[in-house]
Amino acid sequence: SVTASLTNVLLGRTDRILLNLASDEYSAAVDRNLLPPDTKYIKVIFRQEGKVISVHAKRARGLMVRYVADNQIMDIDGIKQFDLEGYKLVVDNTSEKEDELVFDRKK
Repeated sequence: SVTASLTNVLLGRTDRILLNLASDEYSAAVDRNLLPPDTKYIKVIFRQEGKVISVHAKRARGLMVRYVADNQIMDIDGIKQFDLEGYKLVVDNTSEKEDELVFDRKK
């Protein structure tokens, strides 16, 4: 299963961070309850002027993958620096969940 494969990879690491860049549909394939207990699971959300627009969010997820790979990002702080195509991290912890990173951009 997808969860078993991810668990095998995570068990081989000391810093267990799982960055969820999948759509909600594909994310459902992962049972978070079966991941190693110390796994930090972070969902990344891309918005345009406060709204998720699926075609733009899909492209942004791809941009994030490229950004992480090209820059060899290995920690959350590096991910928070993502700024391609006008996306910026929304820093408002009062309205956002702790396990989510929300990036927004203007039209």
